[in-house]
Amino acid sequence: MDVYLQKLAERLRVILGANLVGVYLQGSGAQKDYKNGKSDIDVITVVNDSIPDNQKDLLALELSHNKLPVPAAGLDLMIVTINTARNPTPNPEYEFWFATGKTWQTEVDRKGQTSEVLIFLATCAEQAETVYGLASKQVFTPVPYEMLLKTLIDILEWHRKKILDHFHDPLGQYSVLNASRAWMYADEKILGSKSKGGQWVLEREPKNDLVRNALSIREGRNAVAPQSSDIDAFLLKVLEICRSKLSV
Repeated sequence: MDVYLQKLAERLRVILGANLVGVYLQGSGAQKDYKNGKSDIDVITVVNDSIPDNQKDLLALELSHNKLPVPAAGLDLMIVTINTARNPTPNPEYEFWFATGKTWQTEVDRKGQTSEVLIFLATCAEQAETVYGLASKQVFTPVPYEMLLKTLIDILEWHRKKILDHFHDPLGQYSVLNASRAWMYADEKILGSKSKGGQWVLEREPKNDLVRNALSIREGRNAVAPQSSDIDAFLLKVLEICRSKLSV
């Protein structure tokens, strides 16, 4: 992965020039939770100012899997301005959102805003690997607790609509482990990896077979999907815990 990240950073440097602030690996790759063949490569790129359309066209071309093969399930790359990275809002803007991979359909979103960006910003503020540029601690500001918790609640509600979805979560482990780390964040104010969240739940509930099974699937030791009703019940339980932490 290191060689790929350096090639990726080099292409970003060539295209973005002096506008580039830094390139950061986040998600499972930075949290030491990367699983070969299953995890994707999550990258946030930070720029000083907005990106012109011609550069976005060039990025979509030069970063595609056909041009720069991704040695993972896929590449999920987002570009934000340094103002967004340093001043989190409930619905942050992004300049460019790009996904590509051998089995992924290449997707290009040229500009937008969504609360989901907060997850990436918070992960980078807590734990990111600087591939190029300014150190992550100089760029990313921690996301306020309730702002991020509301985003995690939204994500769990989304998971309730995608339980055992063939594309997003065929075996249910993502729903269960994202709920686990949301619970850990609600109680501990730590946004850890999916695996860390699952392990955290098992320390409190050693007989939680749903979480244990999800961790086994993530480790490649089990491929049996649980009942959708069990997953939904766990999601509802964690949603109640998360909502109870919000101020009235």
